[in-house]
Amino acid sequence: MVDTKPFFSSLNTELANDNDRSCAIVAASIIENLLERLLKARLIPNASSKDTLFDDANSPLASLNVRIDLAHRLGLISARLASDLHKIRKIRNEFAHSFDPRSFEDGA
Repeated sequence: MVDTKPFFSSLNTELANDNDRSCAIVAASIIENLLERLLKARLIPNASSKDTLFDDANSPLASLNVRIDLAHRLGLISARLASDLHKIRKIRNEFAHSFDPRSFEDGA
């Protein structure tokens, strides 16, 4: 089993002094990266240095939405976790695609 305490300790330190927008975007980015690692660990290794499934903005597995769904459909994460990750994705999108000041206290 992997010891996650150092990872979460570092994450908490990183996000402790940031505003809500930064926290939402950084946390979603970390989740996106972890899902990429999880999926790549399950797939046959790519022989090229450029992975056409992940590396470009238009790649089939470039979006967080697709990564969540694929990880769930492959049985790598539970339905509950997939649902929670989609909520985080939607929160990230609220912060990332709005010019208005936002916080976790907002109704959206």
